[in-house]
Amino acid sequence: TRPVEQAVDLIEKINDAGGQASSFPTLEIQASADSESIERCKFVSGYDWIIFVSQNAVRYSLSLLPIAAWPLRTCIASVGPTTSNALQQAGLQVSREQDNAMNSEALLIKFKDEQLTGKKILIVRGNGGRETLANGLREMGALVDYAEVYSRHCPDHDNEHLLQQLEDGIDI
Repeated sequence: TRPVEQAVDLIEKINDAGGQASSFPTLEIQASADSESIERCKFVSGYDWIIFVSQNAVRYSLSLLPIAAWPLRTCIASVGPTTSNALQQAGLQVSREQDNAMNSEALLIKFKDEQLTGKKILIVRGNGGRETLANGLREMGALVDYAEVYSRHCPDHDNEHLLQQLEDGIDI
């Protein structure tokens, strides 16, 4: 379910453990941002919080964000340690992340004691996606916008290749 470049670690672990991994990605990620999302990324100084929901959100927003001149008052939150790591590698300091679970619900719990009434929050994500985080933040009084910076697609596959893999046998 991961794009090719995000499956490499798992493939290596399977092979290192004596298995034979066969890659057949069912998801492709491409940069895709509308003009509103691009503007929102350029002017993050208008937001109190920027929340990144995935490493893809970080990857595809980097060219749009003013990283060198990040506004001091704009805090950053992330969904999961991989996303936090991607932000830190980009030179951005993460102010809020959840401890264990890597989902919107866990991040919402981290905001439960935060005074969010009237606070402006930008959620950086792919096109579409769940509304759980935005709805929860709005219930806490926040004003929420999205910057949708990538899209998910089904890759073109050679059906003969898939049929051959199935014929060769797959254990798991």
